[in-house]
Amino acid sequence: MIERTRRQRLYWLVDLLIASELAVNDFAREFDRTYLHTEDGELTLAEEREFALLHRESGWYALPEDRGPGSYLHLRTEQDVMDTARGVKERLGWSDA
Repeated sequence: MIERTRRQRLYWLVDLLIASELAVNDFAREFDRTYLHTEDGELTLAEEREFALLHRESGWYALPEDRGPGSYLHLRTEQDVMDTARGVKERLGWSDA
């Protein structure tokens, strides 16, 4: 198993999500766990801003069966989280190469 820093793990999780190799609910749990344990200075200001946005978005994710009529309006779908992850990746300027 490859050892990754928390910073590297955040990037890796986003890549897995975008590649559809990780379910959104699993991504949300693992991203939350990793992001909340990053330490001051571990991320650049841009990374902190973008990962905070993704953390907020994925924190509102709910499984389809939990988004029925009358559910809280701020709940996010899989597509919402995926779109945010793609935007974060684009704004941080990293590629798949």
